[in-house]
Amino acid sequence: MNIDSELIRQARINMGLNINEVVDKTKISRVSIWRLEKGLSENPLAKTIKTLADLYGKDTDYFYKEAQKDEFK
Repeated sequence: MNIDSELIRQARINMGLNINEVVDKTKISRVSIWRLEKGLSENPLAKTIKTLADLYGKDTDYFYKEAQKDEFK
């Protein structure tokens, strides 16, 4: 499944967090977060997405493109 990188970035911004704050709260590397937000991480670990979803108060499915398409069927 493909991750919607813009949704990840927007969720961070909506929480008022910068990348360094996300790193501090999640222990996910700055490079990993940057790559996710730029759409450069082709196959991120489910654990990474779950950690970010928990921090941002979202369900993990929120960040997957396929889930977004299914939602509008």
